[in-house]
Amino acid sequence: MKLTVFTPTFNRAGKLKNVYASLSAARKRLTAGQEIEWLIVDDGSVDDTQNTVADLVAENAFEIRYYKKENGGKHTAFNLAIEECRGDLFLCLDDDDRLIENSLRDIFDLAEQYRGKGYGGIVGRVTDPDGNLLGKTVFENTLVSNTIEIRDKYKFWGEPEIYYTEILKLYRFPVFPGEKFLTEAMLFDEMSIQHPFVYSNITMMVKEYLPGGLSDNGLKIRIESPNGAEAYYFKRRQLCKGLWHKFRATINRQRFSYWIKQNRPRRKMSGYEFFAKPISFVFYLKDRSKQTQK
Repeated sequence: MKLTVFTPTFNRAGKLKNVYASLSAARKRLTAGQEIEWLIVDDGSVDDTQNTVADLVAENAFEIRYYKKENGGKHTAFNLAIEECRGDLFLCLDDDDRLIENSLRDIFDLAEQYRGKGYGGIVGRVTDPDGNLLGKTVFENTLVSNTIEIRDKYKFWGEPEIYYTEILKLYRFPVFPGEKFLTEAMLFDEMSIQHPFVYSNITMMVKEYLPGGLSDNGLKIRIESPNGAEAYYFKRRQLCKGLWHKFRATINRQRFSYWIKQNRPRRKMSGYEFFAKPISFVFYLKDRSKQTQK
């Protein structure tokens, strides 16, 4: 069995060396028949990323493939990686993440156990750099669920997500011209509804949120990509259960729709939208105020 480890990157050449070291250490724990490839998609970097990758490839420790594309956002890099991956399994490992040494072995063992049963993938646990587990433990061994339920009902923080490639290749992120951000949940909420994930308590990843990253600029990047934000919350309202979650999704959908500049035909509002509209507008005004202050 082969695992594609996909790393999207943009102007973080130095961080790629840490990812490489993490993969190298974890790879030593693999057994016969367990292989990895590292698929790096450079989203238009202007730093030394290309030369850094060339130096790592020259070490010839394991298979590394590098693609450079025009800057379009992580979701467009993800689409390219889905097209190009050659593994039976697929894992997204960001350039500010690292794997725990036993993680690759655990991934292969779990993937083999649940392979061919209709699941979209398996999910582990993640810690911060100080070793603190992120999210609450809500089950003893494994739980079959989806990304909507796992957030709304269980408040569970599951990562990494390892996908069965044959399932993943059925899906792609939509691309909105001129916009460079779309939450990964846009794809994986829908995918996991159709093909549930197996959630494990095994810790696999250390996640570090760096200044200037996507998580650090959440509001700003959604405002700059309002069509994607609106599309995500529209989809979330369709998929999530519970009136409160649907109402919140409606509020956010309308909140970001105010940032969309092109004119669109009017349509009849649903009950959710009618009651959410004044709240959405208040959030929009607050967002505008925050952006003006910056």
